[in-house]
Amino acid sequence: MALILTDQSNNGHTLTNNGATEYTVSLPYASLTEAVQTLAASTQYLTAVDAAALHPTSFTIEAWLKYSGTNTYDYNIFQSGELTGAGHFGGLSFRGAGGTAGKVQIITGDDNTNDYVLTANTVINSGTWHHVAATYDNSGPTFAIYLDNNSTADATGAGGTPIYPATNYIAVGTRFANGGTRATYFDGQIAEIRFWNTVRTGAQIAANYNQLLKGSESGLIAYWPFMTLPSSTSGSFLLNSV
Repeated sequence: MALILTDQSNNGHTLTNNGATEYTVSLPYASLTEAVQTLAASTQYLTAVDAAALHPTSFTIEAWLKYSGTNTYDYNIFQSGELTGAGHFGGLSFRGAGGTAGKVQIITGDDNTNDYVLTANTVINSGTWHHVAATYDNSGPTFAIYLDNNSTADATGAGGTPIYPATNYIAVGTRFANGGTRATYFDGQIAEIRFWNTVRTGAQIAANYNQLLKGSESGLIAYWPFMTLPSSTSGSFLLNSV
């Protein structure tokens, strides 16, 4: 087996590996056979080439993660944006909450003066796989965070429209700041990242959080399961619609 970095939504957003390694043991569910391991001490991460399709106004981001107890907060799971020189964020960041060990956080920013933040209420323990998801509905504008298979949001709150910077970084496992500098690397394993340009409901997220997608689902703009999807569409491990 090998770590597959191809975007399985067939939208062409292939990842580039910067030292991360393949992880194949004790994965979240049976049909998922690969994950990526990034070690903070080794400054490992992944990137993709920026594209307009990766700048959604409303969105859902989902991933499985298992973080190490040595990396308790302020780690980026996924970023489409940049931390500016003024210390504000442009775009979106799904991360561990700065200063709050074990809580995930969704941030959007206008690349100038305003950051909009929602932090989960529940602490997720280290060393265990958790499914984490965040949504942003620009019509609200509102955030929601969902944990594991719970269709009820763990946290909700007001958000703000993401304004993506001219130099926008797509990254997994690290935070890119102004000028391409990096900080706060994720320490642990990340599996099956799903990026949508639609606002998924809690029921939709919970219904298929532990099933592989087909990759052709409506609204799916990037899909990184780190494995080649099975060719057969029969059986319960591949969804016909979501």
